[in-house]
Amino acid sequence: MSLVYLSKEQAVSAREVVQEFASSSAVKVNKNLTRAEAASMLSRVTQLPKPDMANVASVFPDLDNHSSRSDVRKLVALGMIAKNDYPNGFQPDKAVTRYEIMKWMASGLAASDESFKQALADTVNTLLPTPETFKGGIADKQIPYIAVIRGTGIITGMQDGTFRPADPISKAELAASLLRYKRVEGTKAEGYQALNELREVGLTGTNLTSITKYKYSRESYYNEDGSYRLEAVAKVGINLDQHIDARTLEPYLSIPGIGLDYQQYVNGYSQRYKFVKLEELGMSLEEAVAEAYDSGYSPRLGVEEPSKLSPKDLKLLLSHEDAYINVEQSRMPFTSFADVVDSPIKAKKVATVKLHRMIFVDVPVTGKGEAKGVYASYFADSIASWGKLDNSVYMAFTEMTIQTHAEKMDLMGFYNAIGNGNGNGFFKFSRLAPETMDKNGLTTVPMATSTYFTKDSVRRFWTFGTYLKSNHYPPHLKTDSGAYFRTYYQS
Repeated sequence: MSLVYLSKEQAVSAREVVQEFASSSAVKVNKNLTRAEAASMLSRVTQLPKPDMANVASVFPDLDNHSSRSDVRKLVALGMIAKNDYPNGFQPDKAVTRYEIMKWMASGLAASDESFKQALADTVNTLLPTPETFKGGIADKQIPYIAVIRGTGIITGMQDGTFRPADPISKAELAASLLRYKRVEGTKAEGYQALNELREVGLTGTNLTSITKYKYSRESYYNEDGSYRLEAVAKVGINLDQHIDARTLEPYLSIPGIGLDYQQYVNGYSQRYKFVKLEELGMSLEEAVAEAYDSGYSPRLGVEEPSKLSPKDLKLLLSHEDAYINVEQSRMPFTSFADVVDSPIKAKKVATVKLHRMIFVDVPVTGKGEAKGVYASYFADSIASWGKLDNSVYMAFTEMTIQTHAEKMDLMGFYNAIGNGNGNGFFKFSRLAPETMDKNGLTTVPMATSTYFTKDSVRRFWTFGTYLKSNHYPPHLKTDSGAYFRTYYQS
C-alpha cells in the first residue's frame, strides 16, 4: 500500500506531543495511563493519512460523551484499534495495558506499509526471546504483535527480558515508545535485523540466514537413482543429421508431443527459433530436416516443454547416441531448515528424533563486545559461562524431541545409530548453562541420562553446540523421508 504522509506543517511532532504530556500536571509521569490518554497520544503522533471517519461514527457508544471520542474513532478508522477487541465497550478510563499499546502500534505499522502486515503473518509461530515463552504470560494470539514491536526496537521488554503484556503502562514508558514508533512508521520491515530473525524463525524454525553467513544451497537436480529431476530439465532431444535415416528414430516418434525443435545461433549461443510437432510438419521428417538445414537452422527431435515429459520418455530420449540435455539448476528450489522440522530420523532400533528449532547467536571475541542477534540475551547473556569462545564460531541452540525405543539409551549408543541423520552437529548433547535454563524456563538434558532416556519416553529439550564460521562442514541434514537441507558459508 502506498501512502502519502502529511506535510511538516500538517504533522504534529511526536516530540512535541510527548513534551506536552510530560509537562502536563494532569497526568503524572509514572502514573498508569488510561486507554483514552494513550489513544490521544498515539493519535497525535501517527502520520498515517487522514482516514474516512464515515463508518466509525458510533463505533463505541460509551465514548459518545467522552473527550477521547475523536481520537479513538481515528485510530479505529486507521486500523490501529480493532473494534472486536472491545466487545463490552472501549471503557476509556480503564488503565491501558502494555499489550494493548503494542497491538495498536503494530497495527499502525501494518497500516503504514505492507511489509509490516506481512511481518505479522510471518511471526505467528516465532520464538519470542522472553522468559514468558516457556514460563507463560503471553497468549499465542499476542505473539506476532509483540514480535513486530520487539523486532523494530520500539519496545524491547523489561530489564529481565519479560514483556508483561497484562501490566499497565506508565506515561514515561509510552512517551519513550512513541518517539521510537514515530521513527519506524512508514519504513520497511526488512530494514530491522531483529525482526528479520524473528520472521525467519516463524517461517522456518531457524534464524540461520538472518544472523550467520550461511546460505542455503539449491536442491539437487538428480534423483536418488541418478536420473534427472524433470523440473530442472530446460532442453532435451536428439541432434538430427541432415542425412538422417528416419527408420532409426521410430522408437522415439511415439513420445507424446514429439516434434522438431529449430535452433539458431545468436551471439554464439544456440536458441530456439520455433517448435513444430511432427503431425503439424506437413512433410516427411527427412524433408523437414533438409529444409531446416537449407534455411540455416539446426533441427533437433524433442518436445516443447521437457519438464512435462514422463521419466520413462526422458530416459528413452537420453538413450540415443546423439542425445543432448541442458539442465538449469536455477530451476530447483532452495533447501530450507523448514523442510526437516518435525521430520522423523530413526536411530535404528534405539530412538527416533525430531528437530523443532535451531537458533544461532553470533559470538564476539571472548571478553570483547557482546554476542549479536535478537536471541543473544535470551540464550547467551553470560558468555563466560559457556567456556572460551571466540569469533570463529556461531553458537547454536537446538530444540529437539527424542522418543526412546530401547530399554534404556546412552548417548554414545544414540550417536552410533543415527542412520540417515547425517547432519552436522545437530545431535551434540552439550547442556545449556544453568542460569539460562532457570531464567527462561528451558529444559535441557540432565548430567546423568540413564534414567532420562528410558523405553517409550518422549523427551523434548534444548542442547548447545558451535559451528565454525567457515566453509568447513556447514550445517546440513537429511531425514528418513528424504527431506534435507544444505548450506554453504558465504564469506
